[in-house]
Amino acid sequence: MDNTSVAQRDIDLLAKARTGSNAAFEELQRFYSPRLYRRIYSITRNREDAEDALQDTFLRAFTALDSFQGRSQFSSWLTRIAINTTLMMIRRRRVYPRASFEHQAGFGEGFDSFDIADVALSPEQICMRKQRYCAILRAIEGLNPKLRSVVAILVASDCSMQEVAHALNVSLPAVKSRLHRARKRLSRYRE
Repeated sequence: MDNTSVAQRDIDLLAKARTGSNAAFEELQRFYSPRLYRRIYSITRNREDAEDALQDTFLRAFTALDSFQGRSQFSSWLTRIAINTTLMMIRRRRVYPRASFEHQAGFGEGFDSFDIADVALSPEQICMRKQRYCAILRAIEGLNPKLRSVVAILVASDCSMQEVAHALNVSLPAVKSRLHRARKRLSRYRE
């Protein structure tokens, strides 16, 4: 199926889902689940967490169908929901640390202990991240305006390269080239 027919199929299914057709939403869910699962799993690296986040993604998408305005592709909108849902799940996990309830030898009979893993960043790590973030922002601001505009659009909105090319009124190869040059100049600020 080419992009045009996928987009048209999405529009048709969305219209039906908005009128209350569960079958239409289930069809969208069946089509996008594998792709979203792979994206979520790449973030969580955990099958159970990825499945939970995927289910939550579709629940959030279903409740927010009326807010989809069609300014981007449905797949982009759904992917953004999936990424945000997954990141929120990871943040929640940092706030509520995990505990290990395994019996530890050496404490005598009848005494079980557990360790709580501290997953919070140390003050040094927080400081280093802030410094790196500021350095990256300064580096982005220092980019040539043509390169900076491509990076700014991609960071500000979850859209395809084709949509960036259309927004900047340039060709797709020009966008790819500018993004490549910008990444090359910013690569020294990566972790």
